[in-house]
Amino acid sequence: MTDPLISRDRLLAINERLHPLAESLANATALLCQSTGRGRAPRSVGSAVLLRIGGSPYLFTASHVFDNAEPGKAVYAALGGQFVSLARERWRTRPGTSGLDRVDLAIVPLNLGAGKTTGDARFLELHEIDPLPNSLDPLPKTGYMAIGYPHTKQPRYLRDGQYQAFAHHFLTHYEPIIPGNKIGADPQLHITVGFDAEDFTGADGGGPLAKPVGMSGGGLWRIPDALSAQSPQGQLVGVIIEHYGPPHHVIVATRLANPLHALAERNQAARRAIVDRFPIALNGQGA
Repeated sequence: MTDPLISRDRLLAINERLHPLAESLANATALLCQSTGRGRAPRSVGSAVLLRIGGSPYLFTASHVFDNAEPGKAVYAALGGQFVSLARERWRTRPGTSGLDRVDLAIVPLNLGAGKTTGDARFLELHEIDPLPNSLDPLPKTGYMAIGYPHTKQPRYLRDGQYQAFAHHFLTHYEPIIPGNKIGADPQLHITVGFDAEDFTGADGGGPLAKPVGMSGGGLWRIPDALSAQSPQGQLVGVIIEHYGPPHHVIVATRLANPLHALAERNQAARRAIVDRFPIALNGQGA
């Protein structure tokens, strides 16, 4: 939380109320990593969000996470303390007419066994996401929670053969996307929230925030009445794809309408579930 007008005591109270939600949402995210050798901690490459659509488990992440991974080496997701190898099959958004991939999102179908992973990992259902712009987005009472796996916060060692990746979260606020902005954000494709690491004040009075490297692919949740709700609830509104420092101080997340449309084009079971939940036509840059 970055508002200096909120007292430390209130920050602590807000943090305590949001803790169960943060813990639950963190279980719906995963660290993406690559092996560094037998018995050694993996090299983290990014984050991902877990969803179940049409009865099948999927992993959503930023497509550049795979671009930046070491070529020729498998990428794993750390789920419930275990490493799940990701299939080579994956779908990603493609560059538009500008030559840039503005959506920057990849979808990886997981095997059914991964969807039944033991431990705390869970898969979000469609009712837990909102893929389109919403009138709740800019309201002053609406908060946003970003969750991912920054490189600097990850354990350096395995424990009893398992790897307990650390999910970092913080509460932030909506930042409107101004037409003609220099970061290339589009309100139909993206949602932006504040991220001023140096001036951040946490519930414990500490700061600054961890460096965001590794947060790409993590989730951004909208929380209505975040500062006052007794039982706050969140909906996934985007996947984190980029961070911009001064003078912008924002994190950019890609909205989910476009990726869901692409998935619906590729899988009939997913299509039925998506169209049933979101009858408004889903369209966008394509994949």
